[in-house]
Amino acid sequence: SSDLLGSLTTGTVAYTAAIGAAATAVAAATKQWADYNAELARQDQVTTVTTGLKGDDAERMTSSMRALSRTYDVDFRDAVNAANTLMTQFGKSGDEAIQLLRDGMQGMIQGDGPKMLSMIQQYAPAFRDAGISASQLIAVIQNSEGGIFTDQNMNAIVMGIKNIRLMTKATSDALAKLGIDGQKMSQQLSNGSLTIFDALKQVATAIQGVGSSSKAAGEVMQQVFGRQGAMAGTKLGEAIAT
Repeated sequence: SSDLLGSLTTGTVAYTAAIGAAATAVAAATKQWADYNAELARQDQVTTVTTGLKGDDAERMTSSMRALSRTYDVDFRDAVNAANTLMTQFGKSGDEAIQLLRDGMQGMIQGDGPKMLSMIQQYAPAFRDAGISASQLIAVIQNSEGGIFTDQNMNAIVMGIKNIRLMTKATSDALAKLGIDGQKMSQQLSNGSLTIFDALKQVATAIQGVGSSSKAAGEVMQQVFGRQGAMAGTKLGEAIAT
């Protein structure tokens, strides 16, 4: 009888332990499901608050940015912020912003997605003011990967935008050595027949034409794009001439 009692006790303990383990597993699964739903709700809120989208538009944005964040290992909020930047700075719809980010990520080196999102937010205003489209901005960032995928050298492009807009005598004189009429370029910028980005393309093409190692090209690189642009050399021209 003592053996029977011992067996019953052992069985009861084992049964109780099994019930406890099952209860713990159920509790853990329940918490995981609750956490998952809470995260989905948070992401929905981030999308709505950041972009102002509602209904189906907001749902598509949230779903697309969630997939983007998983595929390219980028932060969901950063992805939504970059999409919102494309929408507010370039007048893109939610669906257009989603497609631009997808295209941009596909052209990036693995692991550089977070940097692209950061650059979109940082440089979109200056590039938009220069007449650069959203797709051109994405392309410049992608082309920059070959050697100037840094904030310092992206700043060189912003410097070029500023100097072409100002067109000082020193800049005009440097451009003349490449056969570019600075005064005419300024007039075209003023009447809207030429955008600053198109002007930068002309400069980049002229530099490539004479060779980046030439004295005239070096002077223009320094005068238009600054020291950082001069250091970037041909890579900067390649990024612009997109």
